[in-house]
Amino acid sequence: MPVYGQLPWVATQPAGPVRQASGTLNGMVTPRGSPTTTWFEWGADLSYGAVTTLTNIGTSGRVVRISAPVENLVPGSIYHYRLAASNAFGVAFGADNLFTTGMGVATWNDPSTSTPAIPYDVSNIVAQACGHGHSLAVVNDGTVVAWGDGVSTYYANYGQATVPAGLTNVMAVAGGWEHSLALRQDGTVSAWGEYHSPPQAAYVPAGLSNVVAIAGGDSHSLALKSDGTVVAWGGNTDKQLSIPARLTNVVAIAAGSTHSLALKADGTVVAWGTDPFATPTTPPPGLSNVVAIASETWHNLALRSDGTVVAWGDNTYGQTKVPAGLSNVIAVAAGFQHSLALKADGTLVAWGNASYVSSIPAGLTNVAAISSGDYHSLAITSANVPPRVFTRTVAGAMNHDLIISLLGWDPNGDPVAFQISSPPTNGLLYQYTGSGRGDAISSPGTPVADNSRVLFSPSQDLFGAPYTTLGFVATDGQNNSVPGIVTINILPPPLIVAADLVQTPNPGFSLGFSGLSNATYGVQAEISPGLWGRLGTATQTSPGQFIFVDLASTNLPSRLYRVISP
Repeated sequence: MPVYGQLPWVATQPAGPVRQASGTLNGMVTPRGSPTTTWFEWGADLSYGAVTTLTNIGTSGRVVRISAPVENLVPGSIYHYRLAASNAFGVAFGADNLFTTGMGVATWNDPSTSTPAIPYDVSNIVAQACGHGHSLAVVNDGTVVAWGDGVSTYYANYGQATVPAGLTNVMAVAGGWEHSLALRQDGTVSAWGEYHSPPQAAYVPAGLSNVVAIAGGDSHSLALKSDGTVVAWGGNTDKQLSIPARLTNVVAIAAGSTHSLALKADGTVVAWGTDPFATPTTPPPGLSNVVAIASETWHNLALRSDGTVVAWGDNTYGQTKVPAGLSNVIAVAAGFQHSLALKADGTLVAWGNASYVSSIPAGLTNVAAISSGDYHSLAITSANVPPRVFTRTVAGAMNHDLIISLLGWDPNGDPVAFQISSPPTNGLLYQYTGSGRGDAISSPGTPVADNSRVLFSPSQDLFGAPYTTLGFVATDGQNNSVPGIVTINILPPPLIVAADLVQTPNPGFSLGFSGLSNATYGVQAEISPGLWGRLGTATQTSPGQFIFVDLASTNLPSRLYRVISP
């Protein structure tokens, strides 16, 4: 029943579709029993300056979807907007939201995982989303680009980043574990990839229409309809499809791995499903005045109307420990081990796993939207973020040339080139020609001719761990990265000093050898003539003395071993 004598409830929702010079602003209003008039305020900053046509929406106690076109926009710009509604008791405003008519994207990841691979031609982006290991973006012509499936050992390629041919008129995207979703401007949904458990091709329920928002979990999908109801489909192993009875007046949705969230028009949050330990994902008692929600695996974020953030759920990595004093937040995103907040000044704050916090690219400002996956995050931005390079250690053999690959990438997806910032002080560095030595590199600032590879030659009969270092930077043509360091170890052949069968604690063959105390040595065995397999890493028992015990060799008539580094 409507509650009379109160202000309407107002929720600003993502804009879309957005094109190069036009867009559609969206939101929901609950009149709550009094005649209500709605409009959008919008402009280049928080002073707005422009309003849309007034619309009378009656007295309903249910949400009413509001959309209004805006024209003559500047390409490549960011705009602020909010929905407003008035009745006899006053004016209520929805939260301030941002949209862009088309900008670039920036991505960053946990440095211990694989490098995000942004296509070089990703531009004019108006909306984006992360799956667990892949990324999706909507171009301002209504098409979709996707990338990142199968780029690391964490994820397989189930077609989640293979956009269906002919997919157009898209206004929003969402990603799950191994599947993707797209919302068209006519309110229909497309799905591709696979639901995780039980394995099945991603699909959309027949006849699903009037959809205004989408979300993807590990094995399920959610859709918010224009009447404020929710549809769920896919796997239901953890009751993530068990929508609570009489769930209405929903204005936003989010999907975790095995649970679902709904934000109601009154600013409260409803959750269903469980985490891996079968623990309900119930929101904190008293949580109210919420304007946005996010979830990705087993923790949840809620943005309140005062710009503060509330988090709950799994806190194994500190992902629900919101930084003290965090305020002026306008958007939130949840990953596997981390959380992300976009502030009103266009900057980002992250918390959780320390590697995620430290990997936000320097100079990432003017951000219009954010999303997060398991080990990566994505932002729509006009900022040209400097490239990043990765410090590493390489090992080569004494008296042999060593090919060194320089590692780096650009968060915006721009092509990068490398320069040597500090040549090695021992040995000689050369350009790599593809078959051997090219020109010598002896001066700082020398461009790398092969783009990412150089060739190092140690001095005759000398070795060490470390032996020397070289410094390098990456450039995108406008900005240089901070310098990276390659530490070079030059190792002599290890000397086998003992080989014997051992009986305790388990029978096996013990191989002892000497080498450099700062080096790591692996042991291989010949599996078949000319074919070697790695058995494991040797243990240093004292400085320069190593041992490896092969427990599988007891019943073999003979076996050949060799020691390698690394």
